[in-house]
Amino acid sequence: MPPRLTGLTKLTLETAPTVCHECIWWQTRGRREVDKDRWIQKAEEDWGAWGTVYHDADGRLLGSMQYGPAALFPRAAELPAGPPSSDAVLVTCAYVVDAHSPWAMQSLFLAAIGDGASGEPAETSVVNQIANWNPNLFLYLGDVYEKGSPAEFVNYYDGGGTLYGRFRAISNPTVGNHEYSFDAQASGYFDYWDNVPHYYSFNAAGWHFISLDSTSQYGQTSPGTAQYQWLQQDLAADNAACTLVYYHHPLYNVGPEGPTTRMSGIWSMLVQHGGVLVLNGHDHDYQRYVPLDSAGVPNVNGVTEIVAGSGGMGLYASLGCQGCHSLDGSPSSGPTFKGLYGSMLKLTNGQSVKANDAYLLESILDPDKQIVAGYQPGVMSAVIKQGQVSQADAKTLVQFIKGHK
Repeated sequence: MPPRLTGLTKLTLETAPTVCHECIWWQTRGRREVDKDRWIQKAEEDWGAWGTVYHDADGRLLGSMQYGPAALFPRAAELPAGPPSSDAVLVTCAYVVDAHSPWAMQSLFLAAIGDGASGEPAETSVVNQIANWNPNLFLYLGDVYEKGSPAEFVNYYDGGGTLYGRFRAISNPTVGNHEYSFDAQASGYFDYWDNVPHYYSFNAAGWHFISLDSTSQYGQTSPGTAQYQWLQQDLAADNAACTLVYYHHPLYNVGPEGPTTRMSGIWSMLVQHGGVLVLNGHDHDYQRYVPLDSAGVPNVNGVTEIVAGSGGMGLYASLGCQGCHSLDGSPSSGPTFKGLYGSMLKLTNGQSVKANDAYLLESILDPDKQIVAGYQPGVMSAVIKQGQVSQADAKTLVQFIKGHK
C-alpha cells in the first residue's frame, strides 16, 4: 500500500554525517550571488529559509541549497569561522549523487494518536495542536466512538474536514476494537478508509512502517494466521535502519485497560528483528517504555513501546461514562447521551424536568439527587463519588452531551 504523506523534500545540515567546510560559507545580505559553479544561482528571496532541492534531467537527486540565519542550522557552531558581519547569513549545501545516500535523508514530521474521535471538545483541541505541528505523515491508532459506525466516522472522526479528517490526505490508519462494535466487519472503518487492508506496510524517509490489526475480532495475532505469516515475510524483507510498527492494543500497559497478552508472539518477532518502535492506543493516556525484550525485561536491544491513546476521548472515558451511557441511543444502565440534552425526563419522584445545562450539571456533581424513572439510584455514585468531578470538568461534560443530539 503506498503511504499517504506530503512534503518530504527538505534536507538539513543536521542530517549530514559530517560538516563539509568547503560546502558551507557565510555571505552578507548585500552580496547575494552564489560563488559555487556547480549550484544554480538563486537569490535569498527565491530560496526561502529552507532552500531548494536540485535534481538532474533524469530526476536524480543532486543536492540541496539552504540559505538563512545561522539559528536555523543546529551544527553551525562547528564552523571554523563566524559571520563576517552582523547582517550575515549562512549558506549551506549537502551534495549527494545517490538518492540512497545518508545525506539524502528526507525530513519527516510524524504525528500519531488514537482514541480521539468522539466529538468531545478535547478532540478539537488535540486536532488543532497536531495541525499546528504541520506534520507530513499522520497515524491514527484506532477507536472511533462509540461503535465506529459510518455516521460516527463522518461526524466524530472526519467532521467535514474539521476534525481528524483534516489529515486524511496524509493519514495511514490502524483499526481499533470499537470499530468492530458497529458490525463484525468493522464496515464503518473500511468504508471510510476505502477498504484499506487489515495489515500493510510502506516506506518513508528511510523508515519502514507496518500497520497491524491487533483486535480479537480479527484474530490474526497468533503463529500460523495469515497476518502473522505476512509479518514474518515483511520483516525478512525489511532492510531499513529503523522500523515503526503500529497497532491498537499495547502488550505492556499499566492503565485501566491492562496488557494485551495476545500480542506477545508478535512482540517477540519484533525484538528478534531489532530496531523497532511500537505505537499503540487503546488506553486513554500516554505511556512510554524503555526497550523491553521478549520477556518484558529492560534491554537496550529490545523494542520501545509508546501508548498514545490521548487523542481527545477525555472525560467520557476517564470518568467511566461509557459503562452506563451510550452515545448511539442503545439501552444501558443509564440514559443514553444521544438526544438527552433538551429532552423532558420523568424522575422517580414523579416530577418532570428538562435536561438543560442546570439539570445535567447538578446530576453530574450529585448523581443521586434526581434519578430518571426506570433507573436505579447508586449506580453512578458507586463509580463517581460526590465531589470527585470538578465544576470545570462537569461543564465540559455537559458540552459533550449537548453535542450528541
